Amino acid sequence: MSTFPINTGGPTASSSLSASHASDSASIEAIMLARPDALKGLVEKQAEIVHNLNEQLRTLSAEKAELAGKATPTKDDKDRLNALDEQLAGLVNQQSIQMTKLQDLANKMTQSLEIASSVAKKFYDAGAGLITNLR
Repeated sequence: MSTFPINTGGPTASSSLSASHASDSASIEAIMLARPDALKGLVEKQAEIVHNLNEQLRTLSAEKAELAGKATPTKDDKDRLNALDEQLAGLVNQQSIQMTKLQDLANKMTQSLEIASSVAKKFYDAGAGLITNLR
């Protein structure tokens, strides 16, 4: 993820603050603060996908355990066990991929929260510096 440097050192007695700069700063702040919320929605959707895959894995594993526990499995039971093994292998691969995506999104959300917090603090500090200079 690339970030753009933001000079938020705040106004000083020798600097001027234009309306355009204030508008740009407010826009940047709004974007940086909105990003974690957008990522939170994506994380929730991805978590639902992983949850559904886990439920499918539990269901198929229970069916496999039931068939494997039969004292005298029929040919149909053995065929179903083989089919279940293939389905389970495919679902495990899908679940692994989706879990990696979930972890990546969660990391991005954490990172964006840290950035948003930093940006908000810098804007607060800049405003506090401006107020101090006005006194």
